[in-house]
Amino acid sequence: MHAVSEGMRQTMSSYRVRVMVISPGVAKSEIDKTITHQDAYDFWDSGRKQLDGGLDANDIARTMLFAYELPQDVNLQEMTITHTGQEF
Repeated sequence: MHAVSEGMRQTMSSYRVRVMVISPGVAKSEIDKTITHQDAYDFWDSGRKQLDGGLDANDIARTMLFAYELPQDVNLQEMTITHTGQEF
C-alpha cells in the first residue's frame, strides 16, 4: 500500500491532490464473523480482548476527518492509529 500511495502522490502532486495513508490498528468491527479458521480466530480474539475490543470506529473516523480538513496545501502523508495497549 505504501508503494502504491507513494506512486500516486508523485503522479498527482502537480495537480495538488493529497494522498494519505491511514493505517488503523485493531478496531471494533464485525470481522470476527468472517474468520473461518479457528486458530486464526482464537489468535485474533485473544489480542482483541487485551485491547478492550480495540479502537472505536468513531475515533478512527474523527482522525480521518481531521486529516481531510487540513488546508489543501497540507498533506498528512501517513498515520498509524492504534490502541495505547497495542504492541504491534
